[in-house]
Amino acid sequence: MAETKFGEMVCLVGENPLPVYIGIMDLCAEGAEVWLVHSYDTLVQAKAISAKVGNRRRCGPERLVKVDPFAPEDVLKKLIELYRSRPGLVLNFTGGTKVMSAFALQAHMAADAADMRLDRAVYLEDRSHVFRFCDGETRPVSETTRLRVHDIVELHGGRITDEAQWPPCTTGDLGRMWDLFDDNDLSQIHKAARGNGSNAYATLAKQWDAAAGTWRDGAWRQFLTAYTGDDPEHPWWRATLPSTAGEFEDWRVGRYSDLALQWRFATGVWLELLAGYLANCALTRSAPVFDDRPLDLGPDIVSGAQVIWHNQPFEADIMLVRQNRLRLISATTGQSQDKIKLKMFEAMARARQVGGGLAYAAVVAPIGGAAGPGRSRAVEECQRSVDPQRRHRVFGKPDLERWMRGSGLDALRDYLNM
Repeated sequence: MAETKFGEMVCLVGENPLPVYIGIMDLCAEGAEVWLVHSYDTLVQAKAISAKVGNRRRCGPERLVKVDPFAPEDVLKKLIELYRSRPGLVLNFTGGTKVMSAFALQAHMAADAADMRLDRAVYLEDRSHVFRFCDGETRPVSETTRLRVHDIVELHGGRITDEAQWPPCTTGDLGRMWDLFDDNDLSQIHKAARGNGSNAYATLAKQWDAAAGTWRDGAWRQFLTAYTGDDPEHPWWRATLPSTAGEFEDWRVGRYSDLALQWRFATGVWLELLAGYLANCALTRSAPVFDDRPLDLGPDIVSGAQVIWHNQPFEADIMLVRQNRLRLISATTGQSQDKIKLKMFEAMARARQVGGGLAYAAVVAPIGGAAGPGRSRAVEECQRSVDPQRRHRVFGKPDLERWMRGSGLDALRDYLNM
């Protein structure tokens, strides 16, 4: 094939907009003209692709072509009309229905009966990440066509409105939280401090001594003492209770007081960040170190994102992209199998909503002890319930303990890269 970048392309749009977008960005030259053939049901995807392509390629609303996806005559008629005015079009027939693919390809080949134009019709094989041309040529997706979390979410009709802000912490703080949660004596303190999240302000108000400007003896003070080593200079001791619940936390706009950030960190966010840190260690092939160095999840991991999808908000604990595919990791300190299964089903649904059919989800939960060769019976039971094929995964306490020791990170990296 002489051309490496094309100046004109027509793409069939299906439920998954990702292969179409990758094809446009990888195969089309800057300023190329792109037409998107869609159905009534995939107009949203076509508009999302058009908006995401932006000014880099000419793919505006005037280049959206609506067809009946199950009517061969309609697909054939409209594609033949398009090819009459643009005989040099390259066809990307990855998306759309079988009817759209079959009759778009027929219109494409009929545009030049002499050579059937097989070198200008292409399909993206998602799982191998390879473009397959109808003349037998293959071309891997370029390394430069690298999508970020925001790109994939936006292509699937969502948007990230905010990324959570957490109290400054070190990798050693995450290790300390694990010890507090795992220790038989201190686990009860953590559970008491966790309380009821919906009434966090009221829970803390009962333990705050406004006159003395300090915490009374109670679960939160016990937790602070254990977490900070009773160091009065630790910044967490300087956080005070705001005068109203509204000042404590404003969930609507995502602004939090210092104390609210500490509360959310202590009642579960620490596990989200620990999962993100260990994932980053796996991807960068570095051993986890728990000391005074500031926590850094790396440039590719998004934590605590507030996502809006079809006007419905939800929070995604950890998201990252590998091979242009979304990976969503949800973390919970809950140890009930029923709760973990519900968490897993929610994570699977959310991953598919904002990442498409090739997005995978995982839940990290400190459940169970070792039962068998390094695995927890509780983890295995949850895994069998949610996905026996293990595309979506449940990771438990044995996994976390191994990863924190630097063992098993190769297997975690293989899963994230799957």
